Amino acid sequence: MTLGACIVCIVAMLSVASTTPSVYAPHSVFVIFPALFVSIFPFSDFVVMFLGALPITLVYLVCLYKGSKQPEQISNLSIVLITALALACVIVNAFLFSSGAAHQGLLHVIFIYVLNGFFIVSIPAVYWRYMKNRNLLNYTQFVTLIFIWLAFCAFPWLGPTL
Repeated sequence: MTLGACIVCIVAMLSVASTTPSVYAPHSVFVIFPALFVSIFPFSDFVVMFLGALPITLVYLVCLYKGSKQPEQISNLSIVLITALALACVIVNAFLFSSGAAHQGLLHVIFIYVLNGFFIVSIPAVYWRYMKNRNLLNYTQFVTLIFIWLAFCAFPWLGPTL
């Protein structure tokens, strides 16, 4: 549980590691908005990155803790929400293609799309493995993969630099 939270936090911090979106820091919306809010205070860059990553890390811990009591059960509502997030991510990325290509470059947009595609394909594969063998380890892998995707590249910033 702690290792997964550390991984999610580090990945979220990497998402906002630079001041402009790049391949290694795509500025996931789930991390950049808290980081922007915190950046109005006179904190160092590391503190801003950490505080920006903290909300998604805490949500991860809550989901993992709640699910660890019954790892055999992932609700249908959760699957519907994850599917809706994936579809929304695809739609948003499709609409923001030209803006992203103009502001971050075509290579950046293609890399982010490939990375999102990898996660969108991997999450159902991990879920399928979880359904075949319902245990805490498979549940943790499923939840961790979802939150790594959300923290790093789901809904990347594809507009002008902030």
